[in-house]
Amino acid sequence: MLLSAVFVVITTWASLSSPGSVALYIMAGYVLAMVLNVFAPHVSASVFMRRYMPGTATAVLLNLPLGVWYLHRAVAEQSIELSAFYWAGPLVVLTIVALLPGLFALGRRLHPAAVA
Repeated sequence: MLLSAVFVVITTWASLSSPGSVALYIMAGYVLAMVLNVFAPHVSASVFMRRYMPGTATAVLLNLPLGVWYLHRAVAEQSIELSAFYWAGPLVVLTIVALLPGLFALGRRLHPAAVA
């Protein structure tokens, strides 16, 4: 939920920003993270476990095409430069991955019954 709230703030910030702004690169990096999330863990877990894993259909049918479309448009409309996105996108993804353990710990602390 916290990550979703942060996404709303970033989306609003990016929507109000001019092309090439930090907000647009953060937004594009977040979208890249959601596209990569289609494959790890959703699709790869489904293949490895040989059964449907929750969220795979949504990831494949929504996150993948809409994420690729967003990134394509951002580059085509020159909102972001591809050369800068090559390093900024992975940097945002790695930042999100680095924050995940802390976010999970916070979730367990705030809602211990939900983890059981």
